[in-house]
Amino acid sequence: MVGNALLGGNIVTIMARTIIRMKARAAALAFRARAAGLQVLGGELEYQPPQVVLGCIPISVKKQEAHTYRADITQHAVESGVNLTDHIILQPVRVDVSFEITNWDLANAQQSHDLLTKLWEDRIPLDLETKHGILKDMVMTSYSAENSVPNWGALDCRASFTQLKYITIESVKFPKENVAPTANTGGPDNSKSAVTEKKTGRQVPQEPDTTSMD
Repeated sequence: MVGNALLGGNIVTIMARTIIRMKARAAALAFRARAAGLQVLGGELEYQPPQVVLGCIPISVKKQEAHTYRADITQHAVESGVNLTDHIILQPVRVDVSFEITNWDLANAQQSHDLLTKLWEDRIPLDLETKHGILKDMVMTSYSAENSVPNWGALDCRASFTQLKYITIESVKFPKENVAPTANTGGPDNSKSAVTEKKTGRQVPQEPDTTSMD
């Protein structure tokens, strides 16, 4: 038998105090887990990946976003004070995104990969949300996914998006009588002119001469 003095107190009291400390520690871990995006189910911690999307497709984590703004400028000299928009052409904005799809749930990873492939195949414009803003009318121009050990089943991906540029074409109906020739109009009336149909090179087949045949 070991005396209580050597143990530092009554053995029952020590065990009770230890259990209280373990419960307090478990409660603290559960609080930290919930704060970090983890969830306590059945007394065990179950990891719930944070919701990250690329366009509208769920992914696991973004690693990098690279924005490219480029303009093509004329190589010829221009007059001072000229409208530079005629000599400097702004190219569409491009965004390269590096991201990962983990193998935590292989079914979800496969589904995200299929959706990304479909997004590229169908050339669907989308609103691309980045850390510093939202870019509209972005189209996926390239997509690559690498599967390698030691994380077999996870995908290391890279995608490029280019912004579409839309223009509005305005047309005005012009009355026909305003373009009709008049006496003061120089030149012949060519309002209904057209190139005459030609059959150059056309050969008419001839009937064979059978009178000289016996």
